Amino acid sequence: MRVEVINGREVDASLQATWRAIQADNPLLAGPYFSVQYTLLAAEVRDDVCVAVVEDEGEVIGLLPFQRTFGRVGRPVSGPMSDYQAFICRPHVPFRPREIVRGCGLDRFEFDHLVAAQSQFGHFHRSVHPSPIIDLSRGFEAYLSERQDAGSRNAKKIRRMARVLERDVGPVRYEHHTTSQAAFHQVVAWKRQQCHMTGTPDLFGHAWAVELLERIHASQHPDFAGVLSTLRVGDRLAAGHMGMRSATVWHYWFPSYNRELHSFSPGLVLLFDMAEEAPGLGIQYIDLGKGESQYKDRLKNGEILVAEGRVALPSVTTFVTEVSERSADFIRRTPLVVPARVGGKYLRKARRWADYR
Repeated sequence: MRVEVINGREVDASLQATWRAIQADNPLLAGPYFSVQYTLLAAEVRDDVCVAVVEDEGEVIGLLPFQRTFGRVGRPVSGPMSDYQAFICRPHVPFRPREIVRGCGLDRFEFDHLVAAQSQFGHFHRSVHPSPIIDLSRGFEAYLSERQDAGSRNAKKIRRMARVLERDVGPVRYEHHTTSQAAFHQVVAWKRQQCHMTGTPDLFGHAWAVELLERIHASQHPDFAGVLSTLRVGDRLAAGHMGMRSATVWHYWFPSYNRELHSFSPGLVLLFDMAEEAPGLGIQYIDLGKGESQYKDRLKNGEILVAEGRVALPSVTTFVTEVSERSADFIRRTPLVVPARVGGKYLRKARRWADYR
């Protein structure tokens, strides 16, 4: 097995075609994060995006996109914006993660949303979490029927909120995708406001993150596209969602809404409109992303498992990192230090962003 590392800006047309063919052959890689286009766009705004091209007997058998950060460490492309990671390969291709990391010249490769079904990484998982999805493969009406049979009343509640919104405020209009720059920047502004209110790291305080999202918004290809969906009430923007899709998967990414209309749940009304439209666009499921939220629990009807962990080679930095994490794990398990556990969650997020400045 031979590993060659190239800059993300050096992925030529031939390698792009190989990447697309591999992705198309592997159902685990159906989502937009695994598209070559996502890595190419990230490489346009960051000069530390790399791709490990793995060959066997002269044939490309897989690719590992990553960002080279401090201390010979590889991390996911676009950092905390990345909701999925994987080794881009066809099903059943044998590979050895440590050998790939060594070939990249790294001490370790860290991941936090790696597709858990790639069993070769199983030994390196520290934890596994669900990423909830809205499975629409049998159509929207089948989804509604399934949720109703499961005892959920959310569909009726959301539709009622849409009617109340129209009655009390004005005509409601859904738009699947808008190229409006004003709408784009309003969605980002609302998202930043939400970060400040909740005390979470402001991802769009980094210019490169906004620029990447702008490029995704403008990217329109059959197998990869940015999608800015909006809900308007009269002339007012009530809610917006900036996401992206592949041919069959719509990734729910950055939703935000006008807080003056909070009582009408415009964000949920928008998501419901998206789900109703998705099957007609060839979308099999909407991926809501890892993380605990009440609306995800109520609307999901499936999940994909993703893992956190690292592939590490013996080194001083690896030893120090693992000792530090064992100490942090002890603190999180100690019941008398709840504030430390809560604060630590946000601190870890901030540190992840610091590596991508």
